[in-house]
Amino acid sequence: MNGIKAAIIFAAGAVTGVLGTAYHFMKKAEKACNEYEEKCNREYQELRQLAGLTKDYKSESLENSREEKSEEPSNLARGRKTQKHDYTKYSKTEPEDVHDVIARAENKLAEEAAPIEGESSGSRLRGPRRIKQEDYGANRTLETKELFYYIGNGVVTDEDDELILPDTLEAMIGDGLTKYGFNENSEPKAWVRNERMGYDFQITKIKASYTSNG
Repeated sequence: MNGIKAAIIFAAGAVTGVLGTAYHFMKKAEKACNEYEEKCNREYQELRQLAGLTKDYKSESLENSREEKSEEPSNLARGRKTQKHDYTKYSKTEPEDVHDVIARAENKLAEEAAPIEGESSGSRLRGPRRIKQEDYGANRTLETKELFYYIGNGVVTDEDDELILPDTLEAMIGDGLTKYGFNENSEPKAWVRNERMGYDFQITKIKASYTSNG
């Protein structure tokens, strides 16, 4: 009888020891999990601060957790709808200096010489207008072309010595010959930009009359 009692006591002690050991490891594992979670939260908050985000993710998680726990079991049984987060609120806007660069570029284009009389200042592609020598060929989207103005008989030709008719000449350079008295003063050259035709024109005076080589 004493042997049976001793065996029972031994078995009970063994079970208690096993349970105690299991409890010890369970608490140790729980502590390790908590420490790991806290470490992850700290690292996440540091990353959010570096990215410029100020919202407390941990507080948001606790709030969501409370909301989920407060739901009725019947709702859980039917299938709970998960809350959708708007992650676009965390995205950063474009740096301000990008807009400044664009604005400066647009203003620079708008500050070019005013269009010829009668032309709308809001035209996207502007017609012929006088420009400065340093602007000639500066716009790489435009081709350059040289014209020759013969003072003797008022004739204009192109680089191939082809005569340019008055209507065509007006469409090309507008009042480029008469503007600022170029046809009468001593200026040797004048420059005209015509974005509609895609050209910068250089007009060179020839102190002679034009005679056809043909």
